[in-house]
Amino acid sequence: MGTCASKSALCTGAPKSPEGQIVIDSTPYLPRHFLEDTNKALKIKISSERRPTDGTPTNYPCAGRTKGTALILNNSNAESRKGATVDVKNVSQLLKAIKFKTKIVNNLKANEIVQSIDSFAKNCKAKDVDMCVIVIIGDVKCTADHNKLAEISGTDSKFLPIVDIIERLSDEQCPQLKGKPKVFFFHGHYYDESHIQTDYTMKLSLRDMFIANAVLTGKMQKQTMSSYYIQAMCKVFMDEVYEKDLESMIQNVEQVVYNHDRSTQHTHYDNLYFKKCYFQAT
Repeated sequence: MGTCASKSALCTGAPKSPEGQIVIDSTPYLPRHFLEDTNKALKIKISSERRPTDGTPTNYPCAGRTKGTALILNNSNAESRKGATVDVKNVSQLLKAIKFKTKIVNNLKANEIVQSIDSFAKNCKAKDVDMCVIVIIGDVKCTADHNKLAEISGTDSKFLPIVDIIERLSDEQCPQLKGKPKVFFFHGHYYDESHIQTDYTMKLSLRDMFIANAVLTGKMQKQTMSSYYIQAMCKVFMDEVYEKDLESMIQNVEQVVYNHDRSTQHTHYDNLYFKKCYFQAT
C-alpha cells in the first residue's frame, strides 16, 4: 500500500542518507537532459522502451489505451510571465503523447476554478480512466518556509486555498474515482508568503493522491522563457515514462533542476497513500 509522505527542499530530487535526511546529489543526472532559456516549445517524443504494469497491491493498474483525463489551468498573468504559455504547451503535448485526454482552460476567477474542477471530476468516469491529472499554473501564496503552496489566485485577485482544490477529488466528494490515482501539479510564480497552514496530509479522505508543486523565484518570476521545472519534467518523462514510476521521475526532475540552477525554484511533493504509478502509454 502507499504511504503518506512529504518531501521538500529547494530541490529535493535526491536520495536519503541512512539517517533519513534528504541529500542533494551533486553528480549531474542524465547529462542529455540539459535545460535552457527558451521561449520555444519542446518537441515531445516518448521513448519506446517498455515495462509491464501488473496492477499488484503496490501498483495501480494502468493498462488502458487512454490513460485518463487531464485538466490544465493557466491563470498566469500574461504581462508578468509570458513563459507560462510555453509551459502550458509543453505540458499539454507531454500528456497527449502519453495518451491523456487533455483540456486547457485559461484565466478563471477563483469561483470559476472551483466550478472547473467540479465539472472535470464529474466527467471522470472510473470505467473510462486509469488516472486523472490536474495542472494549475498561476500566482501563488506560499507557506512561510516557501516549501508549500498555500493558495492560488483567480483572475479576480481572490485567492483559493490549495486544499479546497485537492478536496474536490477526495473519496468523499468524488467517490467515482475512489482507489484511482489522482495527480496534481501546481506551478506558480511567487506572490507573497502566507501563514495559512496547509497540512492536508492529515486528512484521511485524501488518498491515492500525488501532489507536486514548484514555485518560481528570483529571475524566473518575470521570465518570457519556459520554466526549468516544466522543461525538466517533460524531458525526464519522455525518457523514463515506460520504465519508472511517477515519484521516481519527479525526484529526477528535481535533481535536473537543482543541477542546472538551484536558485530559481522551490519544490515540494506529497505522497498521500499513493502507490507506484506508471504513466505508461500502450
